[in-house]
Amino acid sequence: MFKKMKVITSNEMQKIERIAIERESSDLEFMKKAAEGIAQYIIDLNISKKVVLLLGRGNNAGDALAAALILLKKGFSIRAYCLFSLSLGSDLFKTHLELYKKEDGKIDVPSSSKDIYFEKNEIILDGIFGTGFKNKIDKEVLQIIKKINSFPNIKISIDIPSGLNGNTGKVITTAIKADKTLFLALPKIGFFINEGWNYVGEIIKIDFGLKKEFLDLAKEKMVIFEERDILNWIPVIKRTRNKYEAGYVVGISGSKGMEGAAALTGLASLRSGAGIVKIYLNKGDFSILPREIVKFDLDFKNSEEIIKILNKANSIFIGPGIGRDEEIEKFLYQILPKIHVPCVLDADALFFFSNNLKCLLPKNVIMTPHKGEMLRILQKETLSDEELVLECKNFCKKFNVHLILKGGPTFIFFPNEIPIVVLRGTPGLATAGTGDVLTGIIAAMLSQGLDLKKAALLSTFIHGYTSERVAKEKTSYSMIASDLINSLFKTFKDIKENNIF
Repeated sequence: MFKKMKVITSNEMQKIERIAIERESSDLEFMKKAAEGIAQYIIDLNISKKVVLLLGRGNNAGDALAAALILLKKGFSIRAYCLFSLSLGSDLFKTHLELYKKEDGKIDVPSSSKDIYFEKNEIILDGIFGTGFKNKIDKEVLQIIKKINSFPNIKISIDIPSGLNGNTGKVITTAIKADKTLFLALPKIGFFINEGWNYVGEIIKIDFGLKKEFLDLAKEKMVIFEERDILNWIPVIKRTRNKYEAGYVVGISGSKGMEGAAALTGLASLRSGAGIVKIYLNKGDFSILPREIVKFDLDFKNSEEIIKILNKANSIFIGPGIGRDEEIEKFLYQILPKIHVPCVLDADALFFFSNNLKCLLPKNVIMTPHKGEMLRILQKETLSDEELVLECKNFCKKFNVHLILKGGPTFIFFPNEIPIVVLRGTPGLATAGTGDVLTGIIAAMLSQGLDLKKAALLSTFIHGYTSERVAKEKTSYSMIASDLINSLFKTFKDIKENNIF
């Protein structure tokens, strides 16, 4: 359906590298190829011709030195700090250290953090620890890394930020807070779980010559989708269509004091291409909803008629702001098994489902919980991210639902498939109402004929990309949910004009 990039553990990466070297490859050639990619990326950044290397004693440091040799020949000014005795380095480290010295490369072995300094425009290239790192950082190196993080210089980590565990995403003491992580061949699962996402910054692939036959051997924990593929799924607009053909969405959303949730969800659907949106409001103020939305009062005594109207729609959304009183709960348990069109369940609908996991669901469902809501559904107080991903996989298989686990980053689960991690989005999405906007976009995509998988993937991309657009203008501090809706037209314009990449 779309191209995928595997996300693997650090252990798995080491395994397939070892197999490749045993069969036909050379670790020296791998390092040379990786260095070419790292150096070229720094050249293409075009922000500074001054680079400071941070070196450990392993092959990660060797990669940094090999890249530095290329940069020196391109006229870059290079200096280096090695945080360990030079005599302790790996063979490949020592090989490239000698070559670096022959080019009059500058290197210091600081005795403490006081010996570390950076000029304003220097790029920091992190090659202290690689993906094999699993232990605590000793006291002196810990202080040095803390000092490095205090500088505003752009920080680029090779393969993984030093101090981050590539298998678990955990940071025992501290880690480099990278602006960019140049991962080698395949991203590591530690980037995306637990604390990893706070440290990796933007992730960029560097090819180091590992052949496809060896990459195919790697067992993935999750995958990243190729965005260029999914943009082809944008619904085609026919010149002869009417509003019902464009996409007919019905929502059960909003209640007294929570009408805003209904307004956001409904308007997001309209701004994402739906031709008509009708919303049943649970005893709320109609005047708060946009004039373009058709409003109905939710009459619990008229459930059979409501079910008929729901099933005439192309898609349904249920949950944002509907309230948590007993009357609405009984009503939902009554209607959910009778819904036969694609349905998005969010917010309060998920709360009620967590109260009664035996409740029968519609056949075609996308759920959009954040982590707290998912823990409640799973009836767990706390889980590590590794455990949560596994529990979500099992949940989707058991209940045959599609699930978007909102967060930084977001994960998407389909029944019996490998989880998908979504790299789009900003911290500005951590504000009230942005989840309602996502629900509205999904409902719009479903109403325009996309299947559950395509609607989930494309909608999550649109939502995340739009947030990035807004954050550039308003910052993640000031972004609010309605900003996303007001900027959706710019996202669709970018897609139509092929200006995404």
